[in-house]
Amino acid sequence: MRRTRHIGFLFSLVAALLFMGCGSSQVSVDESYLSLSPVKELHTSSDVPQNLTVTLSNIADQSSSYKNYVELYINDKLINPDWAVTNVQNTWKYELKLRPGYYRIKAKYFAFIGWGEEDYEILTHDLVPVSVDRKTVLNCRIAKKGNGEPVDKKMYFDVEHFMLSEKNKPLVQPMPSQSDNSREPRLRYQPQSPSMSPAPQSPMPEKRSPVRRPEPDDKKVILQINTIPENAQVIINDRFIGNSPMRTRVNPKLDQVIQITHEGYRAAIKVLDRTTFEGVDVYPVIIKLEPK
Repeated sequence: MRRTRHIGFLFSLVAALLFMGCGSSQVSVDESYLSLSPVKELHTSSDVPQNLTVTLSNIADQSSSYKNYVELYINDKLINPDWAVTNVQNTWKYELKLRPGYYRIKAKYFAFIGWGEEDYEILTHDLVPVSVDRKTVLNCRIAKKGNGEPVDKKMYFDVEHFMLSEKNKPLVQPMPSQSDNSREPRLRYQPQSPSMSPAPQSPMPEKRSPVRRPEPDDKKVILQINTIPENAQVIINDRFIGNSPMRTRVNPKLDQVIQITHEGYRAAIKVLDRTTFEGVDVYPVIIKLEPK
């Protein structure tokens, strides 16, 4: 009987804890975008381009920086290089494929100074957005003293974004040179002598393919985006648009997720429901960023 009561008490305690845990799991409407995750992730095509490049340079050499090295961490997980690292590896370059989202990226620089080893952090100012339609590039060249010690105890990555085409190539391709003789020669028009010219014929009607006309402007809504401070990066639905203040056209039939980032300030996210754009042509958005 005593054993049965003990088991019953444990069962009641576990049930109470589960009930309390379920009851406290609550989010508001405004918090839903950041707080809720899908039950099952929607995977994209397996043909994802290399959409993240991380380069760290001026690491080691054959003099005072002999045996210095770095470590890269993404979401607090160590990323092992896919090449054979040497004791004089000067540049560490990682080419990665990541799923779309925001990542915590940092690195550590290890320097042998005197008789010991010291490590120094290399950080980003904000979470790093990674997408499948643009390449995110992080660079850090370490400025060092004569003994291999970095000039700055805490260093930061420079972050850039480059748009990619559907074939994972830059949108703007160089035009072939006219002096390039390696290509096949083009057919040129050769005039005929009057005696060999055929009798004139009535021209055949030219077949024209239907022209796709752009959507009229009245199907778009203009977003007027202003930030405090100005010159902040504006990302809408995971696409980098430009720097504030700016105006851009969006589809009013879709929800718009606006992310604002600026060096030295906390990132801000604003979600505009599609019902927001009913009956408006220009919608102003003013976002004030909080300093870190």
